[in-house]
Amino acid sequence: MQRNLEWIILVTDNYEKSRDFYGKILELEIVREVQKDYFTQFKMENCFLAIYGRKEMEKLVGKKFINSSGGAIYTFKESENIDSEYINLKSKGIIFIKEPVTQSWGQRTAYFLDPDEHIWEIQEWKRQEL
Repeated sequence: MQRNLEWIILVTDNYEKSRDFYGKILELEIVREVQKDYFTQFKMENCFLAIYGRKEMEKLVGKKFINSSGGAIYTFKESENIDSEYINLKSKGIIFIKEPVTQSWGQRTAYFLDPDEHIWEIQEWKRQEL
């Protein structure tokens, strides 16, 4: 079995809103769409991100296995300047649940939600003064 992440697939109740969120607001490139109402694949630098309509995913794996969102946090590759990224994303209407703060371990983090309340983190490592 391979040990590399190739896909993140998010199940969505808000397909069009999520498609716009990832494609237009976060400006991820669309690689493939299947029947524009239930699957879109986006290209990221190191893997693919896909959104999948909840009803279609339930048909695929069974309704009892598709739970509500919020069980994981997805993190974007380290930002060169988290504060600039934060300002840019806020200007596009993204509402953050936690604004940028430097953690005790030296990582500066901020958190926002997508239309289905999946939690996303932007982050930047800061050198700690000793």
